[in-house]
Amino acid sequence: MNHLQPLSNIFKQAYEITKQEKVLWRYGLLLIFGNLINFFYSINTWDDLSNFLLILFLVCLLLLVYFRAKAGMILALRTLSEKKEVSFRRSFSTGGLFVVRLLWLTISVQTLLFLSIIIIISPIAYLYSHDLIIRAVLLSILGSLVLFPLLFVIWMLNIFGPLFIVIFNLSFMDSVKNSLNFIGQFWTKLLKAGLILTLILLGGIITGAALASPFVILALISYYKGGLILSLLLFLFGSIVFLSTQAWLIVFQQASWFLLFNQLVKPQKLEEAKAVPQPEVI
Repeated sequence: MNHLQPLSNIFKQAYEITKQEKVLWRYGLLLIFGNLINFFYSINTWDDLSNFLLILFLVCLLLLVYFRAKAGMILALRTLSEKKEVSFRRSFSTGGLFVVRLLWLTISVQTLLFLSIIIIISPIAYLYSHDLIIRAVLLSILGSLVLFPLLFVIWMLNIFGPLFIVIFNLSFMDSVKNSLNFIGQFWTKLLKAGLILTLILLGGIITGAALASPFVILALISYYKGGLILSLLLFLFGSIVFLSTQAWLIVFQQASWFLLFNQLVKPQKLEEAKAVPQPEVI
């Protein structure tokens, strides 16, 4: 594998793409917007029919936006890798063709994660509840040896499953099969890249919070002094600063994973691969 680029080169290319291709920032913002679906988990008004229907509509809307944006960003990155001009409207529109498969992949992976945790944690909790501490500790160690590799595989499936679906237009099952083969073959490189990107993400979150915090602090001071409108404007500006940095991070991460994927998969021939619709250039 001597022909492979080091990760530092991939991250440099991802940084240049993120900095220069501002059209991708729109996808980052849409992905943040789509993640608002997590907000509805804390709402306790599901017993009211009208609230239930409204929340259901909003959840479906956010899911549609999220997965179209996810597919659209992958298509846009592929277009850039082919040295073509990116059309946000066309790539976002074409991304709608992959929404169902991406949704099914996400539901399946999250269900696998939930069941795995329940299966591993339940016997450990049972032993602890019956004061069988030594057995519980031993089983916890054994469970960790199973759970951590499984969490890594699920993490990578969430990243590379969509890439296989969108770039090669694979079915759900074919994307999972190819993703698992891919993860098994390159797991050391993927683990290293994942740890580095996680550290970059944490650093970016801290940086974004630091940049936004002065505006939030001034907003609170203005609010307590009676300046409601000014406090709202300051808080809004601080939110824009924070969300902009997070959108930038999302684009950088997706570009990094795409470049690594494109480098590792390109030499291989996938029998299941089909032609994927090309976003038109305008």
